Amino acid sequence: MKYKTILMGLILIATLFSDQSQFKIDGMVCKNGCVYKVNSTVTSIDGVIYADVNFETGILSVEYNPKRVNDDLIIKKITDETTFKIIKKEKELKNKSNWLEKIFSK
Repeated sequence: MKYKTILMGLILIATLFSDQSQFKIDGMVCKNGCVYKVNSTVTSIDGVIYADVNFETGILSVEYNPKRVNDDLIIKKITDETTFKIIKKEKELKNKSNWLEKIFSK
């Protein structure tokens, strides 16, 4: 129980000092390989905290340290290192809690 409390505290602190963006990824044809390529490319960026690709919707969600990463850097990295097309989605108000819901719903 003590470790869960500490973990929740660290996650909340990270959330306060992070930013989250969503991108539309076009050109993914295979669920496993394409999703892996996008995730591994984005998570290789120093300052990215979390990345998740939904193959069905083509949406990439990225949480990152805004002092080290920005949306343009993510777009450039995907464009340079993959064959996929990427565009930034407009922010939605509930984005910050998406990954928290995934972690604690298990």
